[in-house]
Amino acid sequence: MASRAEATLLPLRVARSALGRVRDLKLEPGALTVVDLTVSSVLEEALLDSLAVDAFTDEIGELLSAVTESEVKIRLNVDNSFPPGEIGLTRQQAKEEQTADGTLAPTSTSPAPNPVAAERQFELQVGSETHIVDGSVTLGRSSSSGLVIADSEVSRAHSEVAVVDGELVVRDLGSTNGTRVNGDIIAAPTKLSAGDVITVGNTKIGVVAT
Repeated sequence: MASRAEATLLPLRVARSALGRVRDLKLEPGALTVVDLTVSSVLEEALLDSLAVDAFTDEIGELLSAVTESEVKIRLNVDNSFPPGEIGLTRQQAKEEQTADGTLAPTSTSPAPNPVAAERQFELQVGSETHIVDGSVTLGRSSSSGLVIADSEVSRAHSEVAVVDGELVVRDLGSTNGTRVNGDIIAAPTKLSAGDVITVGNTKIGVVAT
């Protein structure tokens, strides 16, 4: 019963910690910022078990947005070395500011988007099935993953593939068996090209760019 109560309290503890640290990020009112929220594997397990990952990140983002008067989008990371309740909070990308007509536009310090890169479409090939990467997709054994991998050697939230500045990038989410690109295990976010092969557990995933 104690462990169940602890799991129930973890999201509240994380929310309080995030609110206490968000001021250090120095977010500007009206800015759009992606924030990496790193949590323990204990909280990850609790969220996966209750299928509440998206709801949790949305609620944390709304809380931080209300406090900073910014638009905050949360990306969840897992660090197995973190004890329950400990978090990390870091900015993931350059802020954007609001223009006179109310739309969001990059600040002068951000490079202009590459129109050619923006039009590229990335796909993941798993066996005979093709999955389009629209923004980001989580690879894992959990039914809440964007791309569910039915492989016992794959963690429930194994890795994430995302489009970043027109490039496809894969990162491991603290999986048990690691993530490989073209046979090499990765220790940091890694750019992908057409023809590359991601391996999670015993499953190979091809990268296609059109």
